[in-house]
Amino acid sequence: MGDAPVMIRRSLRDLERRVLKAPPSARRFLKRGISVDDFFGRMNEAGVRYAALRWFETLPHVERGEDIDLLIGDDDLEFVASLLAPYPTFPATQKLDLYTASGLPGTDFRGMPYLGKRLADQVLDGAVLLKGRYKVPSPVDHLNSLAFHAVYHKGEASGLPATALSPVPAVPNPDHDYHAALERLATETGRSVELTLHGLDQYLAAEGLRPATDTLERFQRGNAWLAAQLAESREDLGPLAGLIVFVVRQAAESLVGRITATIDRFGFEVLRVLPLEGESRDRVAEQVRGGNWGRGPFPRSGGGPVTLIFAYDFSHRLDVDGSGHVLNPKSTLAKTAVRDLIAREVDASNRFNPMHSSDNGWQSLEYVEALGDPALVEDLAHRIEEIDRQVALPWPVDRYLSFNGKRAQVAVVAHPVHGPAVAKVFRPGSRPFLQRELLARSVFGDVPVVSPLLESGGGWLLSPLYEDDGRHVRRRLPGTKEVQLRFDALRQVAAFVAVLRERGYFILDLTSHNLLSDRRRGLLVTDFEFLQPYPADVPPLGRDWTVLGVADDPSVDQPVLPLRKRWDRRVRTSLFHPAIAGLSVEELLNPRGIPLLRAKMEAVQLGWYLLFAIRAAAGRLGRTRFGRIAQKRIQRLKGRG
Repeated sequence: MGDAPVMIRRSLRDLERRVLKAPPSARRFLKRGISVDDFFGRMNEAGVRYAALRWFETLPHVERGEDIDLLIGDDDLEFVASLLAPYPTFPATQKLDLYTASGLPGTDFRGMPYLGKRLADQVLDGAVLLKGRYKVPSPVDHLNSLAFHAVYHKGEASGLPATALSPVPAVPNPDHDYHAALERLATETGRSVELTLHGLDQYLAAEGLRPATDTLERFQRGNAWLAAQLAESREDLGPLAGLIVFVVRQAAESLVGRITATIDRFGFEVLRVLPLEGESRDRVAEQVRGGNWGRGPFPRSGGGPVTLIFAYDFSHRLDVDGSGHVLNPKSTLAKTAVRDLIAREVDASNRFNPMHSSDNGWQSLEYVEALGDPALVEDLAHRIEEIDRQVALPWPVDRYLSFNGKRAQVAVVAHPVHGPAVAKVFRPGSRPFLQRELLARSVFGDVPVVSPLLESGGGWLLSPLYEDDGRHVRRRLPGTKEVQLRFDALRQVAAFVAVLRERGYFILDLTSHNLLSDRRRGLLVTDFEFLQPYPADVPPLGRDWTVLGVADDPSVDQPVLPLRKRWDRRVRTSLFHPAIAGLSVEELLNPRGIPLLRAKMEAVQLGWYLLFAIRAAAGRLGRTRFGRIAQKRIQRLKGRG
């Protein structure tokens, strides 16, 4: 009776996947008319490289409710998949979990190869015939693969204790006796193995079969023991926690220069660019990414690793997702930007994954260790130390207003002369942005919305400390971080645009995020990193680059925004978008008809507010399981088109 809710949930999930035609997963079903014995016979006839991984002793008979765990070679996926159905059949047929050696899409385990490429190849290459018909792992490979499954996939759900001194975990309705099976295999192979999670982990590490951290962090979801082990192993790295290694793949080798520039734009100081050759290339290919360099969700593979880009996030702040995975969000943004670069220049049918990266400093050090060059860590640490020295402020920091920036950190400091003040310090690769901040104070120091400069030196500038009371904000747009502005604040910003135009300048990223209201000073613009002179004639007011938030000249330096949807990007890049302002810049500069303009602004803003509220509700629906599967289905249909 206790299994009934689980069975109902699985049935509903299967029905949901069938209705929405969800992409195939590892769970498959024999097509009607194909028995278990026929299935193995057809694979044998076709010369398929395969192995039934465990609980195979009774083949072709399979206990009721049990599945077959099958590992196959990548090249055999098309043939084997032709014998299987992605959804449950009626009448019911034998279910199985299908995995490929390198973890091809739909045959992976949480986005990674099920056993790691090295162990998978050992299992497939050493497979032996059971009863002269069914390929299964050799005794040693059976021991190793079952230990791998018990430790990294199951954890305490395997029924194995954590250590020799730990109690045996209480596992309700265990599916198999892992301890007995592993004990029998250890005896048969003459291996001395401590049958605990810790003991098996140490054994697999000694055999060279323990996955790298980037793989284990994917496996830890649902495995509390593994998650705890990973957490305990994360010693304090100091500044090295901000080290990220980007791995350029073969198909993108000619784009290394542009990729490096993109990485810089997303907040990384590039330390070294290292082409891979010979043995070092082979070692990285084997040890990084679980040895999986297949195509993933892309139409074709980007190939193996060819270049490593070592980069430092001087303002690193790591996130932990729901499964305990520690990652640097900027590395994800940089990878997405590089993939977008490829998507813009390559036909949809030929797109590939151009780059992989570590997710955090601990993974980065493992990537470095794969090169076998001890001096490299010292060199990277020295370069990072020098960067930190250059961005160190000469005064005590009271608190950070913005720490995790791409170009600078903003902090409240205790200055011996000026008292509490705001210091903005730029990383070495972003000094041109500092020069623009200084330019703004020089050229526009007489404009009320521009705060004065107290001091500057090295890579920093010092401004007065203001307290934002938010008087310029009318309301926040639902489902976003954007806000609608009040009439008087918008008029002041429009007047600033007029001054910019008179003096031949524009500023990109003039958004509501870069405004504050101080009780004494009034409205202030806080960011001038994208202030630049017009390279030619100033365009008409309606096409002004400050107003649009983008420049139609490719030579202009423009901010990068991690926004995937065109609507979001338009709203985010300019506070003169009607969703924010409700009025055009021409109307805001009109000195007549103020009451009518106020009424129009409030009506337009209210309309956009309601539109965003509806959109936010639809977004919440999209985050449900049903919505996610529907979105994937739509994306697949778009890809086919």
